[in-house]
Amino acid sequence: MSAHSLSYPFHLPSYIFSESKNRLLIIRYSLDIFPNGSTTIDVIGRERDPISYSGQMEIDEDSLK
Repeated sequence: MSAHSLSYPFHLPSYIFSESKNRLLIIRYSLDIFPNGSTTIDVIGRERDPISYSGQMEIDEDSLK
């Protein structure tokens, strides 16, 4: 499994892609972050229906210090 992180400050819009795989399964994750705080997450698995989520991000400014 892969792990990715994004450091602050970062440039928006940002696109993050990750892929996890084992002998039986491949799952691709993509995350889009836009300047207004809206985000979309797409999860695509081999031999499965794709799943999409969308919403607003809330950033805790104190945790960034």
